Amino acid sequence: SDASELNILEDSTTYTEDECQDLLKRIHEGNKATGGLKFVTNCYGII
Repeated sequence: SDASELNILEDSTTYTEDECQDLLKRIHEGNKATGGLKFVTNCYGII
């Protein structure tokens, strides 16, 4: 896909807090070459 596109997929899995932290850590590690993940702000939403 084009780098300017936003692709959203539904993940029906319910994650525990530990699993969520582990997933974010893996995403960060996998993208470290381009800066990884950076905390911006806390937010809440309903989709």
